[in-house]
Amino acid sequence: MSTIDLWGNTITLLMMVGMFGGMAIAYARARSATRKLKMPLLEASFDLDMDVDLEQKLTSHGILHGLQVSLDVIKNDVGHPTLVASVEAGLPLTMEIRPSKLANIDDLQLGDRAFDRRFDLNGDSSALVSLLSAPVRERFLEVAGDWKIEVSGGSVHVEPRDQTDAASIKASVRLAVELAKLLQLGSITEAEALGATAVNVDEPPTLRTLAARLLCSNRSTPDALLRPLLHAPDTESRLDAAALVTPMPLDVLLAIAGDGGASMVQRLKAVELIRRRVEGLDSSDMARFADLVAVSSGALLASVVQALVTKAYRIPLGTIIHRFNAVSLEPRNALLEAASLHGPAALSFFMDVLERWPLKHGPACVAFLAEHGTVALVERLAQQKGRHAAELILLLQANARGSDGGLALTEDADEGGLSEVLDDGHLAFAEESV
Repeated sequence: MSTIDLWGNTITLLMMVGMFGGMAIAYARARSATRKLKMPLLEASFDLDMDVDLEQKLTSHGILHGLQVSLDVIKNDVGHPTLVASVEAGLPLTMEIRPSKLANIDDLQLGDRAFDRRFDLNGDSSALVSLLSAPVRERFLEVAGDWKIEVSGGSVHVEPRDQTDAASIKASVRLAVELAKLLQLGSITEAEALGATAVNVDEPPTLRTLAARLLCSNRSTPDALLRPLLHAPDTESRLDAAALVTPMPLDVLLAIAGDGGASMVQRLKAVELIRRRVEGLDSSDMARFADLVAVSSGALLASVVQALVTKAYRIPLGTIIHRFNAVSLEPRNALLEAASLHGPAALSFFMDVLERWPLKHGPACVAFLAEHGTVALVERLAQQKGRHAAELILLLQANARGSDGGLALTEDADEGGLSEVLDDGHLAFAEESV
């Protein structure tokens, strides 16, 4: 054998050794990775009451919320062992939803820019449009940043964020069930079935909320089917129903508006729904609505007060004063408007506000004092030693121009005094003639 042949055989042998050695290393790594997945899979399966099959391959299966679920260790796109939660949803077999790939420009577009960018769609367009309603797309987008989600073969598949954490694996199973049920809702047309889902505490919250939204979006849904939603476990569902049923379910809306556990958006929405139909409230209902003033703050307090002022309801002046000293600028403006409904009885309150916050609330106080003020109060104002006293007097004069008769006041530039003409104890102002 020549030297060249010898070297050729040696090189071939070394290449074969390297190849088989690489395969052995890859196999060992895969086995090691699979073993790392075993214990968390077992723990998650036990907690979810799923049966584990360790004979053929590492897998488990069971029933969750009425759907067949499974956990399987498979090879991903690059051959690494990957744990996947799958749920048989009975969806159209031709439908596929996969993470978007830049190279795929032929997939179906729904017209939802964010969703179309995130997912590639294949299958019957009418089925996809029906199943992927706006709330479903929103939920898919909400979780897509943290989870790898695919829909194929009539099932939903979700990869856990942390493959070696039992809690993450359980969360992936629950998410797969939730998404499967969300997609199934798209095929439900019976209002009774939607209503039953919306109030079923055993269903995932997002599924209940979506069922309620679909039911409420149909304007032909009778009140008899909407009223059970007023007692649904989800605040959003109760709000959707409260916006539609008649008469207005004031108890439900007041409970949401005063619920510190609800989001501020939900509480504001409840107040807005009351405001829209505030004209239909009697005096006792208005008093119950006004009770929110004592327990609200910020934008919620301002919204409540403005709704009450719309119907010229007089919030007790003591309540206004107490809340005014405890809140910020936005509700204070609304509280001043509410206080003005009390007329002259609120004079002292407006004077105090004017002295304490002349810049923030000066215009509102000036407007009120020009209408309801007396000589004594104007003298008290003129005697202020604060640096804003002269500005406030000028504001009073400017605000009252055009009044007929009444108390004429002119400012002495040197002394800061006022000359007066009294008529029925109320104020009117006239500029000093030049």
